[in-house]
This record gives sequence, structure tokens and C-alpha cells, in this order.
Amino acid sequence: DNNSVSLHDAAIKGFIACVRLLLRAGADVNARANTGGTPLHVASYNGRVDAAELLIAAGANLEARSQHGTTPLRVALRRGHREAALTLLRAGAAI
Repeated sequence: DNNSVSLHDAAIKGFIACVRLLLRAGADVNARANTGGTPLHVASYNGRVDAAELLIAAGANLEARSQHGTTPLRVALRRGHREAALTLLRAGAAI
């Protein structure tokens, strides 16, 4: 659905107002892109802590795995996004 694709795009770019609006409009917080990644994966990949916090608050699956078997935490760590990783850990992501 278009809202879910847009949610991925908004999370990638850190467009917080758009993330908030799309979530209120019913976008699937755990929608999968063609890579199997969720909006939380792309927020973590790009170090978008504000977007990650909104997605987590909306019920994003912290343990969702992409097609490569990676979780949002692993993505954040691989990319060197310390604050994003800490946000995920504080929310309860498994190490």
C-alpha cells in the first residue's frame, strides 16, 4: 500500500511530521520493503533516531529480520549509528 511505501521513505529521510501523519493515517508500521526491511530498519540504517522512536512507540517489531536476517539493531550497529542502536536497546531490542 502507498502509505507503507511512503512510511519507508519518510523514515529514510527523517521527515518526522510525515512519519507521524502516516502512522495516524494507519500506515503499517511493520510493512516490508522488497528487501524485507521495515520502516524501523531504514530509520536505523540512516541513523534517524527521531523516526525510530516514533516507529517504536507505534509498535514497530524490534526483532524483525530482513531478507538477509538482520534486525534494526544490527543495521544500526553496522552503520555506526550509536544513538540509534542505544534507542533500540533501551526499547528492548535483543543483542
